[in-house]
Amino acid sequence: MNRIEKSEEKFKQLFGEGVPGTHATDPVFQDILSYFIFGEVFYQGNLDDK
Repeated sequence: MNRIEKSEEKFKQLFGEGVPGTHATDPVFQDILSYFIFGEVFYQGNLDDK
């Protein structure tokens, strides 16, 4: 599974099928943020979903 797939899966686990509010105003920035936070940060070390 690549970083984008992992980020989308983690986001859905945490927030459901919703779309971040900032996606409407700056979708490119939101995608960069989401892919980094939910695709990389959440998979470092032993972080739990809390």
